[in-house]
Amino acid sequence: MKKHDKKIEFIKLTNYLRQLPDAKTTLTIMALTAITTGILSSMAFLHSFRIMMSTGVLVGLLFLCTPSFLDSLLTHWASFSFKKKISFRSCIYLSFFNMLIVSFLMLVASALSFGNFEVILNVLLFSYVLVFVIKLFALLLTQPFSIKKSSIIAFIHPLLGLFFILLASDASAISNIFAFPALSSLHILLKAFFAFAIIGGATLVFVSVLNAPMLKNFGVSTFKLANAFLMHWFEKTLDIEKELEPMSEKAKAFIGVIAFKNKEGKLNSVIVVPYLHPGPFGEVGGAKMARILSNKLDKVLGVKSIIMHGTATHDLNPLRTSDIMRIGDEIVKEVKNMKNFSNISEPVLIGEKPSMIGQKIGNSVFLASTFSPEPTEDIEFTIGLAAMNKLSKHYENTILCDAHNCHVPGHHTIFSGDPRMYKYLENVEKTGGVLVKKKNLKTKVGVGTINFDHSNEEGIGKAGVRAIVFQNSKNTTCYVVFDSNNIKAGLREKIIKRLKNYADFVEVMTTDSHCVNNIQGVDNPLGERISEEEIISISEKAVRKALEDMQECTASVKMIEVEDVRVLGAQKTAELVSTVNSIIAVGKIITPLIFLPSITIALLGMMLISF
Repeated sequence: MKKHDKKIEFIKLTNYLRQLPDAKTTLTIMALTAITTGILSSMAFLHSFRIMMSTGVLVGLLFLCTPSFLDSLLTHWASFSFKKKISFRSCIYLSFFNMLIVSFLMLVASALSFGNFEVILNVLLFSYVLVFVIKLFALLLTQPFSIKKSSIIAFIHPLLGLFFILLASDASAISNIFAFPALSSLHILLKAFFAFAIIGGATLVFVSVLNAPMLKNFGVSTFKLANAFLMHWFEKTLDIEKELEPMSEKAKAFIGVIAFKNKEGKLNSVIVVPYLHPGPFGEVGGAKMARILSNKLDKVLGVKSIIMHGTATHDLNPLRTSDIMRIGDEIVKEVKNMKNFSNISEPVLIGEKPSMIGQKIGNSVFLASTFSPEPTEDIEFTIGLAAMNKLSKHYENTILCDAHNCHVPGHHTIFSGDPRMYKYLENVEKTGGVLVKKKNLKTKVGVGTINFDHSNEEGIGKAGVRAIVFQNSKNTTCYVVFDSNNIKAGLREKIIKRLKNYADFVEVMTTDSHCVNNIQGVDNPLGERISEEEIISISEKAVRKALEDMQECTASVKMIEVEDVRVLGAQKTAELVSTVNSIIAVGKIITPLIFLPSITIALLGMMLISF
């Protein structure tokens, strides 16, 4: 198994995440389901059609719909009391889901009991015990409550169900319909208490076992972390940044910056290459790095900025949004003070797998690499650092960009020791060596930006697509950067073919933005959900805008260092994914081992306690 292949099992979980329907829709379906269940259950007693219909409606509303609806109201109110609001849409959907469990068990009991109402009532009582367990787990996973507060809220639905059962137990109308004697409230309560004690104890054991691996490895509760993840996924909260922080570490962040000035000495544009990874996902930490940095630079400096992808893996995921804001402030400060603006050389294109395109800028160099048509993913920072060191004898600053532009399912990150690493270093050295001999020429620079209406889920982040064009007396070079997480294999080559109508040298890149990964299945390369022709046309439009924006410019290069940036840390991603996968694996084993015996004991015990 390749390194990080274990990630697959964890990623599969996102396929089950869906947006909830609105409250009115859920309430309507809830009422219809309850009435239908009641009518079908009453068929077991072989009454006339009129009695069967009236009884069914009464049973459905009394034992199913009313407790569920009141539960949604009280759960919503209780969340306010605990100062953690749960939306009513979530409350009523959870109540409806639990009602489905009760309805299903009630129908099974009705079909198998042959009109024995005591069996049906035992199963009804037992189903409300299961509701407690299901609701408790749902709250622990999706809401920021302690297990104590979650248990209190989880008890609401079962207590309401029990209340209506007790209410009906002394109602002669109900008793006459089902032809059974009045029930002992004490025995009903005794049955419920026995089942709650058995199932509740099993639940506590289950929670403790699932929490253990995460607490031991990272000092974080499994359920709190899962809760923070789901709250971010659905509600866009950033509580997960706080939950992940205990497992993070401080790092020095390197940020490559190329600033361009026109002949009047005014800043024209800025290229930024952070040696941080734009993850982990959604709006968490560095995932929105391209958007935050481009917005800040565009607004504060009054330039057109382009954020590219440096050599960095998930080990360098920034975990705090505040750190990205601080990095933006540092870039602004440094760009304002940059000096030694120089001309730019014509480009050099060297090698295959990876191919390397580069230009000399004064006594510094900019290089961009791609392994396309083979998969192109992250390159470990230490490899990039080794490449920079190889060129340090020729250049004051080396800015390396990973084009990140060919997605194939699987994991293709390049780590130290990978055979591809040696070819990468070899081609970096070759390209740098050829560029040393190139003269710097007067160069026109233009930037075109396109912000369009496609959503993150369609594979385009809010930074849109940005193209920068360099034009000298010999040739024209174009770099197009999408705020996306990789490109569908083969699409890069199609874009380049079209853009060769405008430039001699073309490279297509992505920021590797993980804000577009907040979808089922997580993988979301450019071209998966938007037509290839539209993407090619967008690229063409951005380049045309850049060509209309051409100004003669000089450039200055600097490597900025930012201290104390909180990142996930070396191998923490692999360790976290492995821990989650182990929890999933353990959960599959212990769930039947813990709950099947406890459910059997609880159900048999309830049957043995007579009414």
